[in-house]
Amino acid sequence: MAVNYNNKSVKLEGSDRLLVVPPDWQAALFTGLGIVPIVIALLIAIVQKELSTQIVIVLPGVVLSSIFVLAYRLQWRYSFDRQRGELIRSNLVSKSAYPLSAIQYVDVQDGGLHEIKTSDSHNGGEGWHTSRERGTGKCYRTYICRVVIETDGERQEVQVSNHSDRKATKAMARKIAEFVGVPFGQPEREPEHLKDKNRRNGKKRR
Repeated sequence: MAVNYNNKSVKLEGSDRLLVVPPDWQAALFTGLGIVPIVIALLIAIVQKELSTQIVIVLPGVVLSSIFVLAYRLQWRYSFDRQRGELIRSNLVSKSAYPLSAIQYVDVQDGGLHEIKTSDSHNGGEGWHTSRERGTGKCYRTYICRVVIETDGERQEVQVSNHSDRKATKAMARKIAEFVGVPFGQPEREPEHLKDKNRRNGKKRR
């Protein structure tokens, strides 16, 4: 069964800042996963008398808790700030900024088909194989919320979200486009002969 959920949520912070961040349930989940291992390790360590034994018990709990915290904090977050005129993409270790004025449009792209991987015994337990290797054909499709930016004649894409809920992805893309004030969906290109005609008409008016 494919996982079908919103891996990002859109939040309006004030009137001039739109955030695209991991949803609240992820924050609660990863916080719980981060706290539980170290609490269990501390409770076990309390009944131990030797310091070396306490360290051996607590250390894995700290490591496991740190992994869960990092897994949450390393997720990308996006801030569309109209007051500062910036789109900021950041996580725990990286940050980049783009001018809002450089955003051309926001759209939804096909993220492709992804085969569901499941472990299964094979040949009497001699090995483990994924469904991809077994060719079951079980798969799901994802959709990408894409912000297209053009600076100094160079076009680049910022993928804000990629998940299997098409309706939620389109709603997110529309909300971002409306907030920034750009088209939702790729604008139709003007035919070259019309471009030349408009240029000539523009020169005549001068």
